[in-house]
Amino acid sequence: MSKTTTAAEILAEQDRADQLTDTRTRVDPTDVSVAVVYPGNRVEKVAVPLQASRMDVAIDPPNPSDYDILLVDNADRDLGVEVLKKPFHDATLVYRMRGDVFRELDLWDMHPLKKWAAKRVVLQHVDATLAVSPGCATQFAARTGVPTGVAGLVKDPTEWPTTVHADNELRIATLTNFDYQLKIAPILEWAPVVEEVLSESGGYWRVCGDGEYSDIAEEALAEYDHVEFAGYVDPNAELNDSNCMIHASRLDALPNAMLEGLASELPVITTDFHEFLAYGEPLVCVDSETRLRDTLHEFRDPKTRAERGRAGLERIRRDHTAMAVARQYEAFFTEVLANA
Repeated sequence: MSKTTTAAEILAEQDRADQLTDTRTRVDPTDVSVAVVYPGNRVEKVAVPLQASRMDVAIDPPNPSDYDILLVDNADRDLGVEVLKKPFHDATLVYRMRGDVFRELDLWDMHPLKKWAAKRVVLQHVDATLAVSPGCATQFAARTGVPTGVAGLVKDPTEWPTTVHADNELRIATLTNFDYQLKIAPILEWAPVVEEVLSESGGYWRVCGDGEYSDIAEEALAEYDHVEFAGYVDPNAELNDSNCMIHASRLDALPNAMLEGLASELPVITTDFHEFLAYGEPLVCVDSETRLRDTLHEFRDPKTRAERGRAGLERIRRDHTAMAVARQYEAFFTEVLANA
């Protein structure tokens, strides 16, 4: 049996790597101060790991430019304001991307001049950028030349259900938003295949969420007996009632819903979108209707689902603890400051 790497072991290994770094350029995380400015309704995504770090962290302090790092996780005018203010202070401006910002800008309905300014002025004149996935980091660095690192998302398994896999009937959940066509198109493409399998074996697929294209999804799924559009739901309750997750999308980088499925010990089926392929096991990335059909049949077996579900929980415990993500922030911030 392979040994599972614990979060403590990962941190110990990082410490050993830190000790091998050239001390002439190394910055101690305990000497780094971070100000999170313009905190929005998702500030906890960065606040939780930062507050678990060894750095001095403040959320929206009165004197943010006195800190070493100014962290902004919003690409709108707030980031533009900070870019304009950069010449007047010594703080390092870091933009925290929530996903593929270039693709989202392409899809946003905004004046072409504003879109040009966002892509060619604002995003290219931050000091550094943090992405949630290696794919987004690579793309951003290639398009802007800005130093770009990776810091993932924290997910606490104790906040999510513990799935017991004990029956052969699939109860599939999808938790998403319907603000982008690239998120709903694969759902509608997969619906006939899922309906075919479930009509033979029983069970259901509940597609949950809301957004601009909700009406389109609801109308398209109304023709099926085993696939339903459920609208906005309590995600915890929905996952508690489910034993499998489908995250069919061609837009996300590291979606919270996918991590919540893994934390709930659900097998998670995704498209072969490059971000999901890069994340890898234990996701099941399907590249055809045949592969989707076969996977659904495989997951009718409770033992198969349970094994995949346990692998998902182990991945969350390994890579998505507050301490593990905190070390990613520390490593990137100290590198950026050392090279400033």
